[in-house]
Amino acid sequence: MSKKRTVQELYSSLCKDAENIEQELINSGSDRACVIVGAAVLDDLLEMLFHVYFSNSPSKNDENPFVNNGALSTFSSKINLSYLLGLISSDEHRKLTYIRKIRNEFAHGACVHTFQGNRNVENWIKEIIISDKLGYIHKVGKTGQALTHIVQSNPLRSEFIICVVWLENMIRCRIMTAWHKKNQPAKSYTNAVEPIDTFIAVIKLDIEKLRQSGEHEKIQQEEAKIIELQKTKFAILEAMKKAGLLDDEEYYKARDSRL
Repeated sequence: MSKKRTVQELYSSLCKDAENIEQELINSGSDRACVIVGAAVLDDLLEMLFHVYFSNSPSKNDENPFVNNGALSTFSSKINLSYLLGLISSDEHRKLTYIRKIRNEFAHGACVHTFQGNRNVENWIKEIIISDKLGYIHKVGKTGQALTHIVQSNPLRSEFIICVVWLENMIRCRIMTAWHKKNQPAKSYTNAVEPIDTFIAVIKLDIEKLRQSGEHEKIQQEEAKIIELQKTKFAILEAMKKAGLLDDEEYYKARDSRL
């Protein structure tokens, strides 16, 4: 994938290519080509998922986690971090990991040319089979008709293609979810009491959850924490005012602030 494309260009490209991906996988001349193309598509989609999810974009190329030896420059790192961040499910993570293993077997094994005859590949294909309830969409339309012919001559390739297309659709769903639940960049604090306000706001959210579960004893404990934090906040504000770091307007604004 070209590393110079903008997020908008990448997303547009992925959407434009969506209709052609299945046919490209089916029509790839060799099993090795099919595997490399399939893994590359999923790698691109995971990168797009991160671009959408991240609040900030790197300002310089050497800060870009997707290039050179960056933290997200490998297929493996994208798979694992997207799972740890909750961007993909455990099942998607597991299937992507087996796709990566199959890709590596074909890419680095000089004697691996086909799905048949390699015990590792055959075992990994068994791990990525999509159940009919999840993958039935691939049994209809042009893709289903084309796969019917492949099943007869190369059933392992058929299962690989179905899994790749299924994962492609799942990651697209994850991209749209991340798009509509965009993380907000963390705001810089401007004075010493703003972090305390943040702590208080978080504790209040915890108290609301405790009320719903009826844990009244824990609520009292959390409310006691708020009282102690407020005492600390007021002490800091008084000290800052005496030191001339806050005028009256700033003092009262900080004292009455709510996050």
